[in-house]
Amino acid sequence: MPKPNRPLLRVLLGASALAAPQLAGAQTMKEADLAARLERMESEITQLRTELAAARSQQDETRAAAADATRKSQEASAQMSRLADGTPRLGFRSGNSNVVLSGYVKLLASSARYSGGDDPSNTLGRDLYLPQSIPVFNPASPTSPTHVTDFSAKQTRFWVDATTKLGKHALKAYIEFDFQAAPGTPQALGQGTQRTTNAYDLAMRRAFIQLDRWTFGQDFTNFSNPAIFPESTDYVGGVDGLIFVRQPMVRYSLPLGHGLAFHLAAENPETASATAGAPALVENGEDHAPDITGRLEYAGGFGFLDLAVLGRQLRVDNAKTGAAHIVDSRLGWGISAAG
Repeated sequence: MPKPNRPLLRVLLGASALAAPQLAGAQTMKEADLAARLERMESEITQLRTELAAARSQQDETRAAAADATRKSQEASAQMSRLADGTPRLGFRSGNSNVVLSGYVKLLASSARYSGGDDPSNTLGRDLYLPQSIPVFNPASPTSPTHVTDFSAKQTRFWVDATTKLGKHALKAYIEFDFQAAPGTPQALGQGTQRTTNAYDLAMRRAFIQLDRWTFGQDFTNFSNPAIFPESTDYVGGVDGLIFVRQPMVRYSLPLGHGLAFHLAAENPETASATAGAPALVENGEDHAPDITGRLEYAGGFGFLDLAVLGRQLRVDNAKTGAAHIVDSRLGWGISAAG
């Protein structure tokens, strides 16, 4: 049996011993590189997860904002619908309209003493305070003082208020009656007397239609604001120095913002005249042009202020012939401030 070649074995063993450290070092470098790659991958994955979470959060915020915007839009639409509808909770529904029937019953008991004469029975001066109806003592025709007492329910009032929604528009109809405004002598009109039935005709006070900013019909003149009238149990109230007129008109109301509103109206004209020496007023009914009124109103937390202007034609025509025919015309104007 041949013997092994010892020098060759030693050489092989020595080569293996030299290669082992190099292999071990290479393996360590690969592991370190792999660990570094894994660490970078984990860092990138963590960053991707963070960015994905941020994107999802932003998407959720966008969805929430969109939902909030949708909700606000729906609320605004609902509010606009309510404003356009303008339907009160009172009354009853009839189709697309809401109708309110309202009013009150009023009993008036009055007692007056006139030192300069008397107000005839069944005249307005006996029902309410009218400065022009107070009798004035006349030395040329002296009269004794009088004392009168009256009871009346003719100031009982009734009104109908109907509101209809027309798309985004609001249509309102209003009519108001009482038994005080009917003119003439009650007995002559077949209304009865105070001795018997005390019946009185139904008379229109206000009647108009409103479509958005437009008003057509009879209402208080645009030259005044009825909100300034003092609270009073008297039918007319403290009319001294106040403008008290109800008449047909066409009115347009324009909101200007910041509490300001402008109202412009063309109103029914009527010129009254008096003959020198005669106290009675004559309603002529010969006017050609409507009264034009404009009112600027400011409403604030303290209340409101009004500035109104009036332009009109005053015209008289007695419709007689020859030298007795009288025709005259003048332009009139006025300014009113109230609050």
